[in-house]
Amino acid sequence: CICCIFFLCCCCCCCCSPRQHRVGRWHRAMGGKAVAAVFGSTGATGRELVRELAHSKDIGRVNAITRRKIEANSEEWHAAFPGFHKGGDGDEHRRKVVVKVVDYEDLDGTLGDALKDVSVALCCLGTTHKDAGGREGFTKVDFEYVQAAAIACKAAQVGHFALLTSSGTSLGGKIPRWMSNYLWTKAKAEKAVDDLGFTSTSMWRPGLLERGEFTRSTEKIAKWFGAKGLSCADLGKAMSLYAGKVVKGQAKEGRNTIEGEAIREFLKGNAP
Repeated sequence: CICCIFFLCCCCCCCCSPRQHRVGRWHRAMGGKAVAAVFGSTGATGRELVRELAHSKDIGRVNAITRRKIEANSEEWHAAFPGFHKGGDGDEHRRKVVVKVVDYEDLDGTLGDALKDVSVALCCLGTTHKDAGGREGFTKVDFEYVQAAAIACKAAQVGHFALLTSSGTSLGGKIPRWMSNYLWTKAKAEKAVDDLGFTSTSMWRPGLLERGEFTRSTEKIAKWFGAKGLSCADLGKAMSLYAGKVVKGQAKEGRNTIEGEAIREFLKGNAP
C-alpha cells in the first residue's frame, strides 16, 4: 500500500549515512568512477600511488598536485611519473592523470579546481631535516603544508583523507620536541587531520622504506645493518587499494591506522 511504501522510503533515507550519500555523488561525478587527489605526487611514494590509482578501475581521474608545471606526455612527465607504458592501455591510464600546480605558501589562492568532485585525498608530503634546511623547514613541510592540504580538503567536502606518516608516531605526542622533532611533527600533523572531523581517515605508518633513488641517509645505515624495508611500490599499491574500498563504501568510518607489518598484511589480503 501507499503507506507502506512511504514508510520504507523514510527508513531508507534515515538509515543512509552522509558518507553513503557522498559516495554516490562521487561516483556520478565521473560517470561511475571517483576522483582522487594526491598531494606530494612526485615523491618516492607519491608517484607510485599516482600510477596505482590511475590503473584502478574505481578511479576515473587522478589529480596529481605538484609545485611545478609538468607538460603532459613530456619526458619530464614520464620522469616524474614512471611506470606508464606507451600505447594501448598505458595511454588510457596516463590520460587519467591531471597535473595541478599549486603554491603551498598560498594554497587557497592556487588550488583552483584541484579538489572539485574529489572523493579521496591522499597526502604523501614529506621531506628531511637536511633537505629542508633544519628543524623549522622540516616542520613547515611535514606539518604546516599537510595541515593546509587537509583544511582545503575539508572545505571542499572531501570525505576521506589519507596521510602518509611514520611508525612510532604514537610516541610523538608523549615526548618533548627536543627528543625527536621528527616524531613530534608527525604526531602534530596526524592530530591536525583528526581535529578536522573527516568522515573517515587512514593514517599510514610504515617503518623503513625502500625508496630507490630517494633513499635517505638513515635508511642507508639501516640497510647496511641488514634491515629490510617496505617498498614504496607496495605502499602505493596498498594505499590505492584502500582508496578503492573507500569509494565503494567498504572502509570503516572514523580514524583507521595501518602501521608497520599491518600494511603488508592488508596488501596480501586485498591485492588482486
